[in-house]
Amino acid sequence: DGNATTAASEVASMGLTIDAVYFEPRDYTNANEVQIENVELSNFSPTKNQPFEINIVVKSHKYGDGATATFNIFDLDSSTPNQPIATFTEDMNSAEQTVTTTVQLSTEGLHTIKVEMLSSIEQFGIDFATDSLKENNVFYTYVLVQQTDNIQNSLDIVVELNKKNLLRL
Repeated sequence: DGNATTAASEVASMGLTIDAVYFEPRDYTNANEVQIENVELSNFSPTKNQPFEINIVVKSHKYGDGATATFNIFDLDSSTPNQPIATFTEDMNSAEQTVTTTVQLSTEGLHTIKVEMLSSIEQFGIDFATDSLKENNVFYTYVLVQQTDNIQNSLDIVVELNKKNLLRL
């Protein structure tokens, strides 16, 4: 319904907690501001080693003229949480754009994915020391990695049995 309070109440009624940070309203009109607006996953429940896309929506006051941003993707639930599972650099061509990379995870279970955007004066025309709000240069999301795609595996077995006339319904 577009009401965050209602949604938070429903989640809380299930026994889950929600962490939130309040950002003071600011005028960003003339600010040195870059931010990750949203992160969308092509699959929130892939199987082990199944590639899936991470789409990162970025907003910036600085773009064009060779401006770039570097993105690091981390799996915080891996054995090496401080080592990126993907790093890439993109040209920043508009005030709002979506950049995409593909990753895969090799262990099952719930994974915390951290997306971090880095830049420098040389790269982006923004000194992060003067970035208006550094907290929005990092975004967290979650993905549940399954051992196997049980439904698909079951369908594949049925198809193979049917091909061999071994399936009796």
